[in-house]
Amino acid sequence: MRSFLILVFLCLSFSMFGQSFYEKYNNLNGRYEYYDSNTNVLLAYKIYNNINRRWETTYVNNGNSNQGTYIKATPRTDENFELMYEVARAKQQNYDSNHRRLQNQINAINSSIYQTLGNNSSLAQTVAEKFNSDCVNKIRGQSYDISSNSKTNEISEYLDKCFKYVIETVRLNNESKPTHETNKNYLYSTYFIDSLFDIMLFSEPSVHSDKIYKCPKNSTVYVLSKHGDIFYKVKVDNKIGYISKNYLRRKD
Repeated sequence: MRSFLILVFLCLSFSMFGQSFYEKYNNLNGRYEYYDSNTNVLLAYKIYNNINRRWETTYVNNGNSNQGTYIKATPRTDENFELMYEVARAKQQNYDSNHRRLQNQINAINSSIYQTLGNNSSLAQTVAEKFNSDCVNKIRGQSYDISSNSKTNEISEYLDKCFKYVIETVRLNNESKPTHETNKNYLYSTYFIDSLFDIMLFSEPSVHSDKIYKCPKNSTVYVLSKHGDIFYKVKVDNKIGYISKNYLRRKD
């Protein structure tokens, strides 16, 4: 009787622990996984521990914790779709905000061109066309990630620098072209430098003489003659007087 019970116990043990399984490698998770051959249920997986230089096995949904770490099986989620949606939504919002910022900057620069050069519509049109063709169209032809604030800052700085370059280029080209001023008795035409101070036209080649006109800083200056080392006789907005050559871009 005792021998029969032992035999039954051994048979039950074999049937409980002798289940068959198959192995396959999971490229996504970088591990070997073991499945029940009959039910295709995941039984365990093993991952190589590079620090300890050993294979570690994790058993799933059973009490065998002799090796590795025992954990309770949980539904596997390869992607957190809710998190991905929030990230994508935030990225789109940032893109839209930065796109509006750059467009507002472009609009402001175009407005400032006509506000500053309004009395010279042809020059204003030339500057605006060159700014939009050389600066704006250049960035529109590129695939910039303007959802990035740092990249947007780079583009914003580029627009400012490019605009200043356009202004300088157009002014230099304009200076080199013959003018259609009706009075041809002048040496050359030029513009004022960027000055923090008011630029005054004097009645005589001296700062102690009468001030006859406060010159707009975007006016064209016609140099009529030179008086000493400091003063030039000029014509500004049909007003003739004397001004220090230090206020002029071209001083020859």
